[in-house]
Amino acid sequence: MIIRFRQDISSDFDGTVIDIETTGYFCEQYDDSRRCKDLSQVILGLFGRKGIRIFCAEGKKSIAELNTLTEQILDKIERPFYAFNTNFESSVWFHQL
Repeated sequence: MIIRFRQDISSDFDGTVIDIETTGYFCEQYDDSRRCKDLSQVILGLFGRKGIRIFCAEGKKSIAELNTLTEQILDKIERPFYAFNTNFESSVWFHQL
């Protein structure tokens, strides 16, 4: 099951800020995206023109459901995308999605 939070707002911000939280361990032997290959996304946060959306996997069994939801959402949210640590988010998604 995915826990969902929604806060509607109105702003003139263009695009979507993406933030994810993960569980797992970094593979310190690598210095590229493989460093994130053993991490799993457990929370997806989005901030955009229409509001804040947070999706949280409730337990390990829900991680695959969150990944599927993430793939569906990415095609629908406003571009451009921003992130607090773009390389991290991109690397986790590369290995998980």
